[in-house]
Parts: sequence; C-alpha cells; structure tokens
Amino acid sequence: MTTNRDFVLRRLQTIVDDEEEAILVDEMKVISNGMLHGHTVSGSSRVTLERHRVTKEGVRRAAAKMSDEVRAIVGSDAPSFVEDLDEAMRQLVDRLLEKYRQGLGPTRDQLANGRAQHAQHHL
Repeated sequence: MTTNRDFVLRRLQTIVDDEEEAILVDEMKVISNGMLHGHTVSGSSRVTLERHRVTKEGVRRAAAKMSDEVRAIVGSDAPSFVEDLDEAMRQLVDRLLEKYRQGLGPTRDQLANGRAQHAQHHL
C-alpha cells in the first residue's frame, strides 16, 4: 500500500501542477479577450465573473481528474485516499488564491465548498 500511496501522491501532485497551469492559461485568455473589448481587468465585472467561471470550471475539472486517477490506480481502495485527494485540492485552491488580488476571482470558501463533496461523491 505504501508504494501505491507514494505513486498516487506523485500523480496527484502532477495533476495539481498541470491543472494550475491550465487554469491560469484560461484566466489569461479571459483577461486578454476582455482587454481586446475595452474592459479593464480590475474594473470590469464581466471579466471578473468570467474569470470566476473558468476558475471554478478548472477546479472541478481537476477534481474529476484526480478522482479518476485515484480510482484507476487503487480501484476499490479509492475511498481510503479521500484525505489525500482533499489535500491535493486544497493545495491547488491555495495556489490559485495566491495569484489573485483580494476581491478578484472566487474565494477560498467558494472554491473549497464542493471539494470534499466532489471527492466523496466520485470515490
């Protein structure tokens, strides 16, 4: 089980890294598109709401990938990895929040709200 757990933790970390990058790319597309249409990043509620939407979508995508990966690796032992999955999601959310100025994008509570529910539901 230790070998599987180590492997699962490495895979979760890889997904966190990859999904953080993908989410930030998606956010930059939103910002760029908004600027092309004359919106400022900090002053446009449309840009802020769209960033919020793509971030939530990215976090959900990451949670699904992590859940699928854990199930694929450990099969019926997947429920024993809920805490590891939750910790990986917390790390992703914390990293994303570090990138935001206060007031832009979703809050920690909004992003984390479905994290535990999603992990338990999908495992």
